[in-house]
Amino acid sequence: MSFLSSIVVSLVAGLAPAQSAASTAADETHFESKVRPLLVQHCYECHSSATSRPKGRLRVDSRAALLEGGLSGPALVPGDVEASLLVEAVRYGDALQMPPKGKLTDAEIALFEEWVRRGAVFPESESSGAAAPSGPVAAKPSELWALKPLRDEAPPTPRDEAWCSNEIDRFIRARHEQLGLAPAPRAEKRTLLRRLSFDLTGLPPSLEELDAFERDSAPDAWERAVDRLLASPHYGERWGRYWLDLARYSDSNGLDENLAMSHAWRYRDWVVRALNQDLPYDQFATWQIAGDLLPEAEDEQQTKDQIAATGFLVLGPKMLAEQDKEKLVYDVVDEQMDVACRTFVGLTMGCARCHDHKFDPISQADYYALAGVFKSTATMDNLGFVSGWNERELGRAADIAARREHVEKLGAARAELEKLRSEADEELVRRWAADTSRYMLAAAHATRGALLLEAEEQSRGNLIVDREQYGSAQTVITRTGNAGRQYADFDLTVASAGRRQLEVRYAAQTSRPVRVLLDGDVVFESALAETTGSWNPDGQRWAQVGVLELRAGRNVLRFEREHDMPHFDKLALLDVAPGRERSDWPIEGNPWAAGLAPELVRAWTLTLMASARRDDPIFGLWNACATLEGERFEEEFERLRGERDAGRLATWNPLVLGLLDALAPSSPRELAGRYQALFSAAEAAWRTRRSEGDKLIEKLDDAGLEALRLALRGGESPLRLSSEAMAPHHAEATRTAIAAALEKVQTLEHTLPPEFERALAVRDASEVGDVPVFKRGSHLDKSEVATPRGFFSALELPLESPAIPAGASGRLEFARWLFDPRNPLTARVIVNRLWQGHFGRGLVASSSNFGARGDAPTHPELLDWLARELVRRGWSLKSLHRTILLSETYRMSARDDAQARAVDPENLALWRFERRRLDAEAVRDNVLALSGQLQRDVGGSLFMVGNRGYVTNDQSNDAVNYESPRRSLYLPIVRNAMLDLFVAFDYPDPSVTVEARPNTTSPSQALYLMNSPLLRSASEAVAAATQEHAEPRARIVALYQRVLLRAPSERELARALAFVLDEPLEGGLRVAANVGESAPSEARTRRDPWRELAHVLLSSSEVLYVD
Repeated sequence: MSFLSSIVVSLVAGLAPAQSAASTAADETHFESKVRPLLVQHCYECHSSATSRPKGRLRVDSRAALLEGGLSGPALVPGDVEASLLVEAVRYGDALQMPPKGKLTDAEIALFEEWVRRGAVFPESESSGAAAPSGPVAAKPSELWALKPLRDEAPPTPRDEAWCSNEIDRFIRARHEQLGLAPAPRAEKRTLLRRLSFDLTGLPPSLEELDAFERDSAPDAWERAVDRLLASPHYGERWGRYWLDLARYSDSNGLDENLAMSHAWRYRDWVVRALNQDLPYDQFATWQIAGDLLPEAEDEQQTKDQIAATGFLVLGPKMLAEQDKEKLVYDVVDEQMDVACRTFVGLTMGCARCHDHKFDPISQADYYALAGVFKSTATMDNLGFVSGWNERELGRAADIAARREHVEKLGAARAELEKLRSEADEELVRRWAADTSRYMLAAAHATRGALLLEAEEQSRGNLIVDREQYGSAQTVITRTGNAGRQYADFDLTVASAGRRQLEVRYAAQTSRPVRVLLDGDVVFESALAETTGSWNPDGQRWAQVGVLELRAGRNVLRFEREHDMPHFDKLALLDVAPGRERSDWPIEGNPWAAGLAPELVRAWTLTLMASARRDDPIFGLWNACATLEGERFEEEFERLRGERDAGRLATWNPLVLGLLDALAPSSPRELAGRYQALFSAAEAAWRTRRSEGDKLIEKLDDAGLEALRLALRGGESPLRLSSEAMAPHHAEATRTAIAAALEKVQTLEHTLPPEFERALAVRDASEVGDVPVFKRGSHLDKSEVATPRGFFSALELPLESPAIPAGASGRLEFARWLFDPRNPLTARVIVNRLWQGHFGRGLVASSSNFGARGDAPTHPELLDWLARELVRRGWSLKSLHRTILLSETYRMSARDDAQARAVDPENLALWRFERRRLDAEAVRDNVLALSGQLQRDVGGSLFMVGNRGYVTNDQSNDAVNYESPRRSLYLPIVRNAMLDLFVAFDYPDPSVTVEARPNTTSPSQALYLMNSPLLRSASEAVAAATQEHAEPRARIVALYQRVLLRAPSERELARALAFVLDEPLEGGLRVAANVGESAPSEARTRRDPWRELAHVLLSSSEVLYVD
C-alpha cells in the first residue's frame, strides 16, 4: 500500500458508523403534507370509499387498498418506484394515464416517486371518508412529557461532587452514579482548544493559540478561551449554520421553477449578526415570525433587521407555476406552519391538514385555526402564471414613503420631458417627411461614394444568420451561435488604395465591445461598445467605427470577441477625401444636400443603399432610375414598363407600380416628386384614421398605403434618428422648453435618495380572516363555517391564546403565545438544540419532534433546568453556551471505556465526549484555513444570478460559481443542484427543515478528498508555504505543524522522510509514490512529493475529526 493511498484506509477506519434512514415520523409527515392532499384532490372522487363503485375496482384511500390494487393488479410496490403502477399512471405511461383530467406537474410526480421510494408509509385515517375534525386523538395532553410544566428542582448532589464544575455536572454525574459509570478523564489542553474552536467558530485554532493555551496555567485559562471565542465574529457564522438548516435556507426556490432568490442572503446575514450580538432568543424568534409588526426601533439597523428576519417565512420552496393558485397559497401556508412549529415548539402538524393528528393532541380544527394566521400573511407578491414571492424594502416607513413620492415626481417629470421631445420630434418628422423628394435626390447622389455590405454576407465566421428570433425578414442579422470566441470575416476588394470610413449598423441591449482587425492587425480594440436599447430590429443603430487604410486588391476585415457578439445588420465603407480626418459623406460635394439636415441625408442614403441590394417593393423603381439622366432615364423607365407588363415586377408595391401607368417623368427630380405624393397620401390616410378617434389603430386597411407608411415610420425608417440627432433641428422655443424639463429631471435625479436594500419578507395581507376546515385536506371541499384563528387549544396548556385584533393576521399574537412563561415547549426546544450543537445529540434526540412519536429526554431534569436558566437569564443564548462549555461534562475526553460501553453503548449518559466528524462546511473551511487560503470576511453575497432569474435551465446547466476562498457559509445554496463537496459530506436537503444532519460513511468521501481540486490547491499552497525550510526534516516538521498543528512523531517523521526522499524504510520497504508502485519511475520524478505529503495530511482523520 502506498503512502498516498493509505488515506482511504485511515479515513474509512476513522469515520463514524452510518446512521439509519430518515425516521418513520418524517415519512408520515411527507405523506400527510405532500402526498395525501394530491390523492384527495385528484383521485378520491373515483377511487375511494366515498364512491360505491370505484373505477377499475381500485381504491387509493388506504395502503391496503393500494397493495391489493384493482383490475390492473397491485398499484403499489413499496420501495420500488418502477414496479408501482400508481407511479406509471401519474407519469402518463403508454397503458395507464391518471388523473384523466390532465397530467400532474413534474414536481408533483416526484412527490409520489419519493413517497414510494421511502416505503410508501400511509397512516390510516378515519377521514378517508368524511372529515372528522373533532374526532379523538391518540394521546392526551397529560400523557406527554413535553406539555408538562417546567420542573423547578435544584440540581442533585452526587457523591463525587468534587468532579463537578457547575450545575450541569451535578445532573450528569448523578446519572453516572445511578448506572455505575465513571466519567472519562478531562481531555488534553490542545484537544480541548481545538474542540472549542471548531464548536464555537467552525475554524481551527492557530498553532500560536494552541501553544499559548497549553502554556497558560492560570485557573481561568479555559474560561478566558471560552469568552474569547464567544466574542468572535465567527461564532455567529458557526451557530448561524445550525439555524439555517432549520430555516431551510437556500438562494433559489427549487421545485418547478428554480428561480434565484438573490436577496435571501440578507436573512442569512441577519441570523449571523443577531447571534453575534446575542439577541435574546425570544426577540430572535419573534422577529422571524412577526418582526414587521413590531414598532420601528430608534436604531435604523434594527428596524431593517426586524423586516429582514421575516424572510424565515418566505424561504420555503414553492410550486410557482402551479395553476391552481388557491392550492399554491395553502401549500405555502402548510409549509410555513410545518417549519415554524417544528422549529420553535418541536411539534409536527402537517398530517392535521387532512385529519386529527394520529399521535399528538393536535386537532384538525387546531391546524386550520393556525392556518388562518398564516393565510392572513402576504408571502406571495403575485399569483401570475409563474407566481412571485414577496420582498420588501429595508428602511423606515417614512423614508421609504418619501422616496416613493420622489420617484413618482421623477416619473412625472420624465414623462413630461418625453412628451415634449416626442411632440417636437413628431413635428420635425412631419416637416422632414414633406421634404422626402429632396432627401431622396440627395441620397441618390451620395450612393456613388459608398460601399454597403449585409452582415449575412460574411466571407467566413461562426456567427449565425437570424431572420426570426432577433432578426426579421426585412432586418436579417448575424449573432452569436455557439460558445467560445466569435468572429466574422469580410473580404473587401477595392480597385485602388485609399482611406475608407467604417460604419456598422448593430443592436446591443448590453455593452459587447468588439475587436476590429484589418489583414490580421488590430485597428480598433474596443468598437461598438455603446448600447442601443434592445436586441431587436427596433434597436438597430448606425455607429461610426473609424477610418481604415485599404490597399488595392483584397483586404480582410474581421470582427471578433471572446464571448457573445452584438447583433450585426449592415456595414458601410465611405470614401474619405485626402487631407480629411473623417468622411463628410454624404454632404460634401452633394448639390442636392444644401439646406438639408446632414444626419437625415446620411440616414436616407444608407436606407436606399440597403434597399438597392434587394428587389425592394417600395424603392425598386427609384433605385433603377435615380442615378440616370436624359435618354438613359427615359429608356430605363420604358424598360420597367415592359417588365411590369410581363409580370416580372409582381412583388412591387401596387401604388409604386401605378407610377408606371402615368405619364412618364422626365427626370429623377420629377420621379422623386411622385414618390413624395405617394408618401404624403400614406401620411394623410394615417392622420385621418387617427383623427376619427381610432387611437388603437395598428395599421391601414390598404396594404399598399400601409407599406409606404412603414417605409417612413417603421423600424427601417430613415426618419428614426436619435433624440440627440434631432434636438438641434427643433424650434428655439421648443429647445428652451425641453431644456427646462430636462433640468427638472436632472435635479430630481441628483436628489433622489439611493435605492433601499431589499429582502425576502412578509407583511399582513390586505384581507385577513379565518379559514374553514378542508375536508380530507382538499381546498375544493371546505366546511361551511370558518375556524376562528388561535393556537393549539387541544394541547390544553395552562395559558390562554392572545386575542387577535381586528384586521391583524395574528402572527404577533402567535409569537407572544410561544413565549408565554407558562408555555414549556419553546424553552425546552431551544436549549435542547444548543445541547445538540455542542454534543452532537440533544438530550431529546428528535429535536424537532417533542410529540408522542419523538424521543423521550435522557436527562429530563437537566433539560428543564437549562430551560429555566435560559428564561431567567433573559433568553441569552451566549450565557447558556458559556455554562455548558465551562462544565466538566463538555471537557471530558473521547477515550473509550469497555465497561462503560457495555452498560451504556450509545453513551446516552454522557460518560465520555463523542468523537465527531466535521460537517461539510467545516471540512472545506478547515482545509482553506490550514493552507492559508481562507478569506474570513463576514457577510455579503457570492450569488451573482439576477433576482428571479433561472439558476438552472431546462438542461440543468448550473449558472452558479462556487470558486471563492470565503467561508462555505457564503457559498450559494441552490436547490436541485448542490456543490459536489456538500453532497459528498451530507449537506441536508435545503428544501425542508432539518433538525440534525446525517453522518454517513462512504468510500466516495475518501475518493473525493483524494481527487478534489480543493485539496490539490490547498496542498500546493501548504507545500509552497513550507519551502523556505531547505532541510527536509525541518520542512516536514513545519508541514505537520501547519496542517496538524503539532510536530510529527519519530515514526511519522521517518515515514515522511522516506516518502519525500524516495528512500527505503527499515527492512528495505519503500513508500510507494502511487498505488501499486514500489519503485521510482519516470512519472515519479515529475511529481511534487511535498505537495502529495501535504495532500495526505490535509485528508487525514486528524484533520477531519474533532475529539
